[in-house]
Amino acid sequence: MISYYHKTSKPALKSKKKHQPFFPHDTSKIIIVMLASFGVLLSVLLFSWLTLNPGIFRNKYTHFKPLHAINTARLTGKIIIAELENPLKGGIVTVSYRHAIIGKDGMYDLPMIKPGTYTMTVMRNNRILYEQPVTLEKGENTVNLAFKTIVPGCMARHITEDMTDEELFKPVTPAVYTRGNPRLKRVAITIDDGWFEHHTLLDLFKSYGIRCTVFIIGGKGIGNARPEWIKKMDTMGFEVCMHTLDHSIITTLTNEKLMENLRKAQMNITKVTHKIYPYFRPPFGTYDKRTLEVVAAQGFKIIQWTVSIKDTNSGVIPEKQVAHVMDRLQNGAIILAHFGAHNTLAVIKELIPRILEKGYEIVTVSEVLEGLE
Repeated sequence: MISYYHKTSKPALKSKKKHQPFFPHDTSKIIIVMLASFGVLLSVLLFSWLTLNPGIFRNKYTHFKPLHAINTARLTGKIIIAELENPLKGGIVTVSYRHAIIGKDGMYDLPMIKPGTYTMTVMRNNRILYEQPVTLEKGENTVNLAFKTIVPGCMARHITEDMTDEELFKPVTPAVYTRGNPRLKRVAITIDDGWFEHHTLLDLFKSYGIRCTVFIIGGKGIGNARPEWIKKMDTMGFEVCMHTLDHSIITTLTNEKLMENLRKAQMNITKVTHKIYPYFRPPFGTYDKRTLEVVAAQGFKIIQWTVSIKDTNSGVIPEKQVAHVMDRLQNGAIILAHFGAHNTLAVIKELIPRILEKGYEIVTVSEVLEGLE
């Protein structure tokens, strides 16, 4: 009997079994498995991308701008449904698992939205106009946005070539505004004339993402001869309005001459923008009861100002101009400036950050008047 721990003199026999290489059919199996795994991974990534990608919208109507910012990937619980281009006074938003229909007039394709609780948001010019929490389930979901007027009724009308004079120049109730809504912490910077193509000033506003309302002379080599400049302002989201055809003092014109003056001035601008805003600023702010009624009969409300930067006065000092405006700054203030006048760029460059630091929003005339009508 040999002990368990007793060493034998014979060496242990090595296995005669040789290492077998992969046969072709084994290699094929591995390749198939790898391709299948890669396919599954690719499918998962593709599904995730389709689910979370903002997508491209199909814009069928002029009432809405297509947005490329909806992103349910980084779920913050908010879905921007649309950015309004024209006023929307109320409507129904129908949201399904695949698409959204907005109001009566516009439809947008959306990426697939995962069921869950969201805040439905309607925006205009990057400003939230309305929000409502909604819970979306798989399948079709109908959400009623029961909002009233969220932007002022008097906004741009989009003009087509086949419109008659009666359609172009619709009468409005006579009105004069020297200030916007005092309940809203907003101010409007308005710029007159256009004798000088002040591109540097426009670039300043663009750098801040600020839009303004401008009152351009319709003739005199301005509204009738600078389409690219006018188009630039319109594209920037400015409200391009008119300031008579030739900078006439309107109280010196007969009713017929004033009507002709306003219409020609507006059409020179509208040929470029295809829009008509219901706002007019008379040169030097001069008007009377008679001219106010003529202006309203052509479809315009008179926009005056709360405070001027005094850039038409020679010898002015920028520091004093800025102080003059800041001392009179208030909710709804309408600020008057002029293209290429005395220290205009320097003063506005100083005013913008100071106004924003005080918590005001710098907006257009339409937005500063919001809630007054």
